[in-house]
Amino acid sequence: MTLMPERTAIAVFAELALAYFLSASNRAIIATQAPTQVQELALNAADLELLPGAYFLGFSLIQLPSCTWLDRKGPKWVESMLLPVAVAGFVAFSQATSFVGLMLSRFLC
Repeated sequence: MTLMPERTAIAVFAELALAYFLSASNRAIIATQAPTQVQELALNAADLELLPGAYFLGFSLIQLPSCTWLDRKGPKWVESMLLPVAVAGFVAFSQATSFVGLMLSRFLC
């Protein structure tokens, strides 16, 4: 068994730690931002409940393609391609000014 070089191991760990942090914060962000979103974007309870649904819909739709990509390209390529999409979703979520913008950005995340 060959060991991964230390620098590569640190880079892989950092990327996966960032992905985990984004995933964990993505689940909690609606609860912490709900009062602000209700006030600034005039959302109601039904709208707030749809936002996590958009996240899980996007998550479930990418499962089968990502498994195929993992087999064909490998985890390094898949993580390197999907993590920037999630980051773009977070940036779009922070800049969204409407319910549709929030839904689309959550779908990207």
